[in-house]
Order: sequence, then structure tokens, then C-alpha cells
Amino acid sequence: MNAALPLLVERALLGLVILGAALWMGGFVAIMVVSATSKKSLEPKHRIALFRGLGRNYLKVAAVAFALVVIPGGVLLALRARDGFTLAILLVSLALVVVTACAVRQARRLTRMRRAAAADPGDSELLGSIVRTAGAARVLRTGIGLLSLALFVLALAIP
Repeated sequence: MNAALPLLVERALLGLVILGAALWMGGFVAIMVVSATSKKSLEPKHRIALFRGLGRNYLKVAAVAFALVVIPGGVLLALRARDGFTLAILLVSLALVVVTACAVRQARRLTRMRRAAAADPGDSELLGSIVRTAGAARVLRTGIGLLSLALFVLALAIP
């Protein structure tokens, strides 16, 4: 992999990347399961409260996962030869950061809109806006999942 690093250091960095990726993907899947389950079993008011708290708490886990992938992964990537894999990993990583930032912003906006709709359930314009925004949020979540998977495949394919 990296001739410039002792094998033990290289393996330790790789282990941190794997741990970070596992936290990232595990959290992503867990949130999808919680979302589907809460939709069936919670009233909108309680669902809003759940995701408001979950989002704030999970952001800490996601930040740790991000750091565990980016810092040691960046070191490993910086020490390898520049090739198509390096460029692809950098581009997909950048896209993942942008899409994730947009998704976090969108989720916060959607929470505010749902809270307003709960206070005024007769506002049909707001309800229509929630439906459109929720659709965009699904697209962003799908993008996060696909980009995360693409990054995983690229990392595995590095010669």
C-alpha cells in the first residue's frame, strides 16, 4: 500500500478508517430503520421530537466517524501515487461532504416546517411544501447512501 509508512502504522491508520466507515454506514442504516419504524408507530408531534433529538446526538457520532475516515484516510491517500483511484476517491469524498451538508440543512428545515404544520394543521400550502421538501430529503439521503457505497467500493478496488 504505502511504502513510506511502517506496516504497523499503515495498518493502524487503515483500522481507524475502517472503524470510521463502519460507524458512518451503521449510523446511516440505523437512522433509516428508525425513520421507517417511527413513521408507523409515532404521532407526528412525537416523531418530530424524536428526530430533533436524534439528529443533534447523531451529528456528534457522524463527526467522529468523519474524522476517523478523513484524517487517517487522508494520510494514506497523500502517501500513495497519484492515479485515477486517488482522484476518484477525492471527488466522491467531496461530493459526499457537499450532499451530507445539504441533507443536514434540509433535515433541519423539514423539522421546522413539520413543527409549524403541527401548530397549524390547516395550512395546505405548508403541507404541500412539506411533501416537496420530504421528497428532496429522500433524494439527498439516497445520494449519501450511494456516494458512501461508491467510496467503499473505490477503497476496496485500490490496487
